Amino acid sequence: MNGYIYQIELSRQALKMTGYDIMKGLPSDCPVIDYTSVRAVKREVERVYNTLIENQESGNQFVVVRNMPEVVRLAIEKNRSLLGHNFRLGTQGTAQGTTVVIKVIPPSCERLLATFSDMITSKVNGVNQGE
Repeated sequence: MNGYIYQIELSRQALKMTGYDIMKGLPSDCPVIDYTSVRAVKREVERVYNTLIENQESGNQFVVVRNMPEVVRLAIEKNRSLLGHNFRLGTQGTAQGTTVVIKVIPPSCERLLATFSDMITSKVNGVNQGE
């Protein structure tokens, strides 16, 4: 067995044995909401984003959404503009439902990501056009 694969398998077993908690280590001021609608999640993401701007991009970047339906999580991952800002997603299924942790990307990182994305798109388009 490949050592790398074996290491991953051990990590998975360790996660199962330790009862990994996706909320461990999140800031105490991190909002935790129960899923009601995408609009409600978007409002909370917007609030965290605006607070980051007000605080010179320091402080909480996370929103926890409990009991988000899997179909909604998949839709948000597929259409990343639904929440209005760039984000990363972490999920953990529980007996009660799916808990989703949304990490809101600060404005300066959004600009950097947009610039990087534009550069890649430009290069790809140049290759496709034979440049």
